[in-house]
Amino acid sequence: MTATGSDSQKLSVRFHGAPRSGAVCTDRLWEQWLDLADRVGRHVAARPEYSIGSLRLRRTRRPLIVTVHRGGRLVALAPFVVRRYGLLRIARVMGDDLGMVSEILAEDDAAVSALWSAVAGRRIGVHLDEMDERDPALRHVVDSPRWRASVNPGRPVMVIDVPQTGPGAVGLRSRGSRRRLRSTRRDFDEAGTPLSIDILSTADQLDANWDEMARLSAAGVSGQDRTDYLAPPLGDLVRSVLRREAKAGRLAVATLAVGRTAAAQLFLVRSKNTFEGWLTHYDPEFADAQPGHQMMESLVDHAREIGVDRIDLGVGTNGFKEAWTTGEYRAVTVTALPTSVPGAALLVPVLRRLESFSLGGLVARVRR
Repeated sequence: MTATGSDSQKLSVRFHGAPRSGAVCTDRLWEQWLDLADRVGRHVAARPEYSIGSLRLRRTRRPLIVTVHRGGRLVALAPFVVRRYGLLRIARVMGDDLGMVSEILAEDDAAVSALWSAVAGRRIGVHLDEMDERDPALRHVVDSPRWRASVNPGRPVMVIDVPQTGPGAVGLRSRGSRRRLRSTRRDFDEAGTPLSIDILSTADQLDANWDEMARLSAAGVSGQDRTDYLAPPLGDLVRSVLRREAKAGRLAVATLAVGRTAAAQLFLVRSKNTFEGWLTHYDPEFADAQPGHQMMESLVDHAREIGVDRIDLGVGTNGFKEAWTTGEYRAVTVTALPTSVPGAALLVPVLRRLESFSLGGLVARVRR
């Protein structure tokens, strides 16, 4: 279905649901969506391959893409899935349970205002999980008098500001830390199993190494309460997203080999001047190689060479991230209802608990 409205700036808002054919996103909307994400997006989760791909995995969910247009130009987009609680409809962002920080795309404040006014006009509530706190569209729904919102501060997302000069790790790690990494490499060289790090970036390289990547992913989660994201059906989505990102020149996969055996890998996708980490896998048998630190030292140099000045390490903390980070932002959760919904203030905390519980088991396993 499609509905339109307008404001004084000649903005139109459209609601795209799934027709009987099942196609919620036309080719034209897909291309406009990609263009908008390239202009204003910070995260791979904001692009259509990720969102629509996640929808294919959750066939019971009802999609609702809300778009804002200025003339023929797409200026805002929110990719939702909707569920009902009696008379209430609650929207979530597509793919919010797949381990990536989400955002709502908007070019300017007028587009944001039009989007949320239209959603409120239909009395659709939202539960926006693991959202980038810097997202202007998120701040709008929190601050708007038309919405009653609850904000959970969520978890930190650690980032590395890449040094612009000198050896990559200088300024990020101490001299003693860098010396220990070099010592580890010498030990493995002397044992006849030298450490090597490759940065893969093309779709052909991804395809050629996929089986080995899947093996390493399975080894990394074996015996742990974690999801294997490279095993079907999730692996089909991940591979599709990564192939598209590779063709767009935005993929980097760091792989550490011990001798001829792959020991660790880190998947990153570029958005503007930032590399965003998605999945990290280690074979526990090679923990003494310090695989995360070895790969990050190499990645810092690679990032600088191609004009990337920030590495986003993803949601959550651990010792490895804390050792490298230079800053952080928060991945927050916002639950909100339009004030036109009777009892909105009382219903918001109830909905927050219901929605958090519904996906809590899966999301708890998404840890790097």
